[in-house]
Amino acid sequence: MIKALIGFGRLGTRSDQPEMLQFFDGVKVENTGRSVKLNADVSMSVLDGFLKMIEKRKPGA
Repeated sequence: MIKALIGFGRLGTRSDQPEMLQFFDGVKVENTGRSVKLNADVSMSVLDGFLKMIEKRKPGA
């Protein structure tokens, strides 16, 4: 399910947002039985851009 959410996020990213594509490409999900490992290998500038994007989408913001 997490992989699907990441995939939908990537598909919903506009072509003028290459830093967001880098963010989604840097996130790796591994299912090991009853646990899920989430690893994000992204730069701080890309992470900041992602957090700003999330902040803009909050209802009432």
